[in-house]
Amino acid sequence: MMEALAIGLTAQRALEKAVESISYNLANGSTAGFRASQVTFETFEGQIGGRPTSFVKNASGYISGQRGSLSNTGNMLDIAASEHGWFGVQTADGIGYTKDGRFGINPNGLLVTSEQLPVTDSSGAAILLDPAGDAPRIKPDGSILQNGNLVGSLGIFVLPEDANLQRSTPLVFRSSRPGDAQTGENAKATVLQGFLEMSNVNPLSEMTRLIAAQRLFESTTALLESCEATFSDAVRTLGSRS
Repeated sequence: MMEALAIGLTAQRALEKAVESISYNLANGSTAGFRASQVTFETFEGQIGGRPTSFVKNASGYISGQRGSLSNTGNMLDIAASEHGWFGVQTADGIGYTKDGRFGINPNGLLVTSEQLPVTDSSGAAILLDPAGDAPRIKPDGSILQNGNLVGSLGIFVLPEDANLQRSTPLVFRSSRPGDAQTGENAKATVLQGFLEMSNVNPLSEMTRLIAAQRLFESTTALLESCEATFSDAVRTLGSRS
């Protein structure tokens, strides 16, 4: 009985994290540049009363690398990076990476993300434009032209395949390994002006996962309640005989 309670509690905690992750993904299903979080589960061997028992290990998460669809907005400051490309962003923790290309120019002339974080060039420096100038034209290699002059270049980065991503803000990620700045003819990533890469959340898949997780949670809760009731009955029975 105690085994069932312990196993059920670890499973319940893991399922809570799964439901939270799926719900967060669904809430951002239409957010440009959003990357879905996925949760995985593992088991570990322990003992209860000297007997080997398998428990659900704490759920661990990772960021889905699946590409989102492209949306043609026609906005000159909407930029989409090609499949492997990420934009560099200045954060309090250093350089972050984002797929959110909804850029703007703040009153100080800085090119910023929708979260008002400075967009960087390949060296990690902020990009300065003329707030009163013409709409910038951005070439596939990230070069930025304004008022007919070259004024800067977007930093386009390719992250190592084995890099571990952690969410810094809803749309910006820290990487366990720095991205490789793409420059020159051999660049593996380019950009497309007037387009946005949308969220990579698959609503139908996420809804299916949410329903399955909720049902498992309900089943686990019912099991725990049954075990608790059985334990209480046993205590009352033993107590009445003493």
